[in-house]
Amino acid sequence: MRRGIKKREHEKLSDTNVREVIELLESGKPFTKKEACQKLNITYNTSRLSNIITEFKDKQAFYEKRRSQNRGRPATPNEINESIIMYLNKEPVSAIASSLFRSSSFVKGILNKVGVPEIPTKENKSKVAFLPEIMIASQFKEGEIVWSAIKHGLVQILKEIDTEYQIKPGYKSVRNYEDLYSSKLYQIYVIEKGDFSNTYFPYVTVGGHYSCSLAYDLGKLDHLIDQGVDISRLEK
Repeated sequence: MRRGIKKREHEKLSDTNVREVIELLESGKPFTKKEACQKLNITYNTSRLSNIITEFKDKQAFYEKRRSQNRGRPATPNEINESIIMYLNKEPVSAIASSLFRSSSFVKGILNKVGVPEIPTKENKSKVAFLPEIMIASQFKEGEIVWSAIKHGLVQILKEIDTEYQIKPGYKSVRNYEDLYSSKLYQIYVIEKGDFSNTYFPYVTVGGHYSCSLAYDLGKLDHLIDQGVDISRLEK
């Protein structure tokens, strides 16, 4: 498979665009190489255009060969783990399938069988996500790492905010959240990974903030850990 085509920032060399250019050039309809270069937003250069097309075709042939080799084979433990981790890190199913040389339906089958929380689209990121039944619990342990259906990521359980906890100074009134909402309320720490190199704490790789959450908006991760998933690879 050819390698070495470097994409410049302004160029439009996505698979979709290159595939469309190839189809237009091979359709027999009037479509010049100059127009192809314009569509890809590259400088008019027939040699470079040819190299882009050849590399794309080589890559597609390689992917199809690998997909064919995997067709009919059951999911390996590594494929299951990578599907879960990439999905929870908000990678599109199509991208996961491509990286594993599998179909999108194959990846969806893994995710449905294992039971992973719903990841809303960017347009719906404010919605409360669906938690599969296997993740639902009525109570959690202090220090436990769980999934937040509101924050769409990892959080740590710090403390249950029960009536005894609210007696301490700072609380104006005592509320029984189980009576009010049929759910325990927890103080949580929302785990956020990021680049803190330009802050006062450049060596920190994980930060976060404090918040509160009802138990029914939190999900246990035990079944994923049992699958061998390393939850430290999950990002906020």
